[in-house]
Amino acid sequence: ALLRRYDDMLAELREERGMLEAAFSERLDEDGREQAEAWLRDQAQALGRRQGERMRALVADMPGLAGGDGALPSTG
Repeated sequence: ALLRRYDDMLAELREERGMLEAAFSERLDEDGREQAEAWLRDQAQALGRRQGERMRALVADMPGLAGGDGALPSTG
């Protein structure tokens, strides 16, 4: 079940990346490089935050990898 959730997350990430690439191309043509790159930075940060939250939730569900607080165990 956990691997299926990870595979689903990866597929969604690839799909969203494709949508961002298409939207970036449109913005590049319409708004110019500077504005398109600023928009892409904002979108990439938001995507990274969402994916990070999803990954933390996934790891929190993995026995032995996370404590009750969802943090990864210390390595030393």
